[in-house]
Amino acid sequence: MHEQAEQGQVNEQARVSQKAFLATRYAFGAVYQAGMAEQLQLAGAAPNKPGWSALCSTVVAALDQSVSFLDANLMELAVDVLPEGRHSGLPEGLLTPLRQALNGRMKDRDQLLRASNVVRAAMGLEPFSETAWAALPRHARETLEKTLWKNSDAVPGQLSPLLTKHNAVLTAAGQTPFQETDPEFEAVRVLLKLRNVFTHPDVVSVEVLDGQLLKQAKLEPSLQGRFPRHPEFPTYLPHGVMTPACARWAINTALTFADAFHARLGIEGRYERKREDLRRQLAV
Repeated sequence: MHEQAEQGQVNEQARVSQKAFLATRYAFGAVYQAGMAEQLQLAGAAPNKPGWSALCSTVVAALDQSVSFLDANLMELAVDVLPEGRHSGLPEGLLTPLRQALNGRMKDRDQLLRASNVVRAAMGLEPFSETAWAALPRHARETLEKTLWKNSDAVPGQLSPLLTKHNAVLTAAGQTPFQETDPEFEAVRVLLKLRNVFTHPDVVSVEVLDGQLLKQAKLEPSLQGRFPRHPEFPTYLPHGVMTPACARWAINTALTFADAFHARLGIEGRYERKREDLRRQLAV
């Protein structure tokens, strides 16, 4: 009986943990990594010295957890607007389009066709005509949709899936979406690209420009002035970003963007209940 009770407790804990909301944890995790980078630097971690690899790992972890915070925050919102969610008391006329935006992909047929033709042009192929597009089997169009959605930031004129969804949610709520020139939006795009340099490296593209991989060289100007570069490296990428300042910039950028998003949306995010704690820890 005792063993059965213990087994039941374990199963219940496992079930609850699968539903855990992680955005706030990711945010605190990024803050922790930034603090660890600071401690390692104070302890003497530097290129070709003990602790350098650990410092680099903490910076990359801060970048990754900062982006994971934004992703998880949208997932939490998707749950909160469900019929049993904590925002279920909002007008149904608002909840229905929000649910669709939070769970959809490129539902705009014209947008999907344009993005597909951009890719075909880059491959030297003729663009789809309206007739040819309509003649495609449904599964082919769905495969294109999923592929373009996951890789939309690689398509000229398209945003990353994460930023696209933020703007789709704002539009669904009848609020003003972010413009590409908005400071919060510009900064978070740089954050996403910087994080992808280290967590999703392009092993196919090995073009080099002035000693940097081409993708890194293109990102370099966007990093200027956002945080101090490591003094022992002439460029930000790939090693000049390995500083506590970069780690703090990453989570500050993610939080500032989330704050602006929820302010526009007019719906509170779960992380906001811990926002002051996050702000205090970042100020240390």
